[in-house]
Amino acid sequence: IMALGGMEIPVASLFERVGLRFDTGAVLGSCAIRWERPLIVGRRYSINAVATGIKRKPSRRFGAADHLSLRMTISCAGEGFADVETITIVPVAEACS
Repeated sequence: IMALGGMEIPVASLFERVGLRFDTGAVLGSCAIRWERPLIVGRRYSINAVATGIKRKPSRRFGAADHLSLRMTISCAGEGFADVETITIVPVAEACS
């Protein structure tokens, strides 16, 4: 939540930038967190987010869905605290019609 909420732009805007429609019913498919050190209460953290790939896959429910991979780094004063990798499943708008 901290990584997604701490990005410079809203999640829906990120999806638009990579050509996906968030409003088709995007769901979190997976989330992996690698901790480098514990977070400290009262500190301001920076979030660096990068879209690392989009794969279109067939879906029994939607016909097709795009799987968006994001990598986010949580840091403070140049020190890394955690790396977060998510995959969000986004139904393809044409297949949902």
